[in-house]
Amino acid sequence: MSILYSKTAVLHSYSENEFHVKTYDEEWVSFACAIQPVWTKDWIDWTAMFNTKKLYCDIKIDVWDKIVCEWITYIVNSVMLWNWIKRKYYKAFINESNWD
Repeated sequence: MSILYSKTAVLHSYSENEFHVKTYDEEWVSFACAIQPVWTKDWIDWTAMFNTKKLYCDIKIDVWDKIVCEWITYIVNSVMLWNWIKRKYYKAFINESNWD
């Protein structure tokens, strides 16, 4: 399986400090990715299909991380690591955010 990474996105990791305050890191990471629409075969409820996308990338991402691509902010909803024989990659479902 070959995935063409045609977009460049920015990752802001979601973390918790020693005082249990949850924030997004000020430092960001630029990475190549592919963002695709979801389908009913992805087991997504049809009402959630309008603001949910699939993200494929090679860097580690976690739930609640913020991804900015083409001026649209997404929040990671779920992440799966796909471990193929010659390649490992992450597949995530991301939702468009109403906030920055």
